[in-house]
Amino acid sequence: MVSENLYTPAEGLFDTHVTWEDIEEDMQRELDTAASFGPQKSVNDIGDGNIVTQLVMQKFTKEISKQKSHNNNFINPRFMADYEKLQKRGHNTEVAVFEYLERIPEGKINVPKKFSESNPAKGYMIMEYLENIKEVHVFDNVTPTQLKQVLHYKAVLEAYSLDISLEERKEFVNEPFDNVYNRMFKQEVQANIVHMFESLKASKLTESAKRLEKIIPDMLDFKWAENLADELVKGYMIMEYLENIKEVHVFDNVTPTQLKQVLHYKAVLEAYSLDISLEERKEFVNEPFDNVYNRMFKQEVQANIVHMFESLKASKLTESAKRLKKIIPDMLDFKWAENLADELGMDRVLCHGDLWSMNILWESSKDGPRLGAVIDYQTAHFGCSATDLVRMFSACLSGKERRAHWEELLEEFYGYLKEEVGEREMPYTIEQLKEAYRRYFPIGAFMIVAALGPLFEVIFKNEDETDKKQCLERVMEKTECLLEDIFYYYDRNVKIQNGKSAD
Repeated sequence: MVSENLYTPAEGLFDTHVTWEDIEEDMQRELDTAASFGPQKSVNDIGDGNIVTQLVMQKFTKEISKQKSHNNNFINPRFMADYEKLQKRGHNTEVAVFEYLERIPEGKINVPKKFSESNPAKGYMIMEYLENIKEVHVFDNVTPTQLKQVLHYKAVLEAYSLDISLEERKEFVNEPFDNVYNRMFKQEVQANIVHMFESLKASKLTESAKRLEKIIPDMLDFKWAENLADELVKGYMIMEYLENIKEVHVFDNVTPTQLKQVLHYKAVLEAYSLDISLEERKEFVNEPFDNVYNRMFKQEVQANIVHMFESLKASKLTESAKRLKKIIPDMLDFKWAENLADELGMDRVLCHGDLWSMNILWESSKDGPRLGAVIDYQTAHFGCSATDLVRMFSACLSGKERRAHWEELLEEFYGYLKEEVGEREMPYTIEQLKEAYRRYFPIGAFMIVAALGPLFEVIFKNEDETDKKQCLERVMEKTECLLEDIFYYYDRNVKIQNGKSAD
């Protein structure tokens, strides 16, 4: 039996619980068509292992742990169960984001009993005769305490059912909601039920009958009920396929001019998020720093990152690793980062939550890379705008370009935002945005440094010496600059916390 969770390989596509039938049914419904997949259907994994699902993480960390002789904390049962909750929540958040994106005007941004054949009419069982038995009819009631006896009965039944083989399960009813209840509650039966309550002449029931008549066709979705258990471990989206798309990896760089396209995208996103109600905001991730990043960067993960840089035998990085080891416990204050916007008096806006190289897709054009799509909104939340900007600049720009242009790019972004906000009140000032950038830099840049570390090993395995040298130079430059600036802004921020001048 396949376990109903997200960290055990299943029998669907790419070891998930999602099947061809799921996708076909959903596409037929959404596109209002009877068309179906043909015999030559195929599926390809285009994620390149960059989608951080449980199954991908297990494969990756197993290999890394084997190479480094480290314990693999990612296969800890408690971790896997906790991460499953995050993964489900992340998926639901991403769905909410895409529903929100649909509201933005078109053109603003690009959005992605057992009978035998010989005796077909006779079926019976000989059962024990029980004396002193009565039934409590539906027009009577039992107490919650009495009902607990039935709950225990059901629990025992379920527990023992776990050992029933697939072959034995064929003896039980298949698809009862579709094959039994769907036939019991046909349209005429539904109409009779409504009519029955209408005829009772009790005002409250008459009103309820009217409402019931309206919602029954949509409510009695027996096909959905049939697959409810499966639905809890199936989460996917059907998205537009974009051709001529590439990602600029974190060991490559884009120019400040090219990055302005992403800044405009983010400005549009933020501006329209100002109208999202408090109720609707509940659909997005709550406290991502505490609930997501804090769990990702546990003490053992922090130690592995430091050890990784120490093992590179590059004198500058080795020294930086020593300093990093000392400040990490104080620097990675995710609770503080959660409330950065509030601390600086900024209104919270919709943040992507994971805006770095691998989630920005580019189209090739004669004028250079053009923004194709921004993807992966699983940690989208309402927070401080600078948290997205720090990670984007750290991942996408060379160290030299980032240092030279970060302030200019923030001002450019603020201009885009002002244009999109229009006559409404701006959510924060440019000064607040710049200060938030400085305050958040150590944490945001560290997240990128953590992603850069494993790339050194990948680069060293490159057999093309010229390509290896160029990649190594780019990654080394970016990493060294990020670490230097992490220390600079960390020291600056500590002074401010201690009531001293930052200058």
